[in-house]
Amino acid sequence: GETLFFFWDDPWNPGPFTWYLYESPPQNGPENLTATAGSGQVFLEWDPSSPNVNSRENPGSSSPEEIGSVQDAYEQSLVKKEIMNSNRPLRANDNVRDANQSQPYHLPGWAQRSGRDATVTITLYDSYGDGYSGNGYLESLDGEQIDTLLGSDWGGFESIPPFGPYNLPDGVYVIYFEEAPWMSETTWDVEDESGNVIAEGDVYSLTYFAIGDYEVPQADLSASNITFNYPEDALNVDITNNGDAMSGQFYVVYYITTETNGDCENTTYEAWALVSNLDPGATVTVGSGSGLLEYLEEMGAWVGYGTYTFGVMVDWA
Repeated sequence: GETLFFFWDDPWNPGPFTWYLYESPPQNGPENLTATAGSGQVFLEWDPSSPNVNSRENPGSSSPEEIGSVQDAYEQSLVKKEIMNSNRPLRANDNVRDANQSQPYHLPGWAQRSGRDATVTITLYDSYGDGYSGNGYLESLDGEQIDTLLGSDWGGFESIPPFGPYNLPDGVYVIYFEEAPWMSETTWDVEDESGNVIAEGDVYSLTYFAIGDYEVPQADLSASNITFNYPEDALNVDITNNGDAMSGQFYVVYYITTETNGDCENTTYEAWALVSNLDPGATVTVGSGSGLLEYLEEMGAWVGYGTYTFGVMVDWA
């Protein structure tokens, strides 16, 4: 036989920690390939690896007792990035934007104006202060491209000057961005000439907004079919987008021994998972993470196989 030794130098959380080695067949290729039509082009998206083996894409794959809060996970990611970029020169910035004023994951939003036409500008924000390298696109609902929001390092926490101004007649418009590193750090908003925010969102998916009195496509997320995955020792739930727009990034939280809580950003959940995007009409199965039975035993809730009540909340933030 052959003896192998592992040296694990973990800059994320130095110190003793538990790790596991599982045997599984290697992945042969990407998964969930989708194509989205653009203005004279097609955008391809895919998952490079299965969520079951990629804890960064599916943080819920950690066991419930090891799960911290969503905010804790985000703050840890900033610490990790600071370590990884320790040799990277920082740029001086006189326009400091307090990172605590922005949410770690800014879900898409939209607003409507009742007035006629509007002159708007688009500002991008980056919580790390080094810009966003992916291009963005502003289009009308019928696919006419109005402008390209060129990706760059702004040298600060927001794009100054903002993109625009754009004189937009009444109608529905679309903003979307190319995939690039550190997408979770970047958000944007659209403001009119009076400084009112008309729309805001992240860079993960298409976001619609309206000038004037128009119906805007929206995501409509629902949960169903909560089951126990015996091989994974975890809860599974099906999340469906019943709306007519992409969802953007959202959280699914689980209530295992606590009462289901419908308040946004509550702190009584016991496990969570992150879904980067869900297309209209699509369904994804999301897992709570392995170790469910052991967690029930530790909490004194396990009485043998039988009927148990669990809760799920979709779109926690």
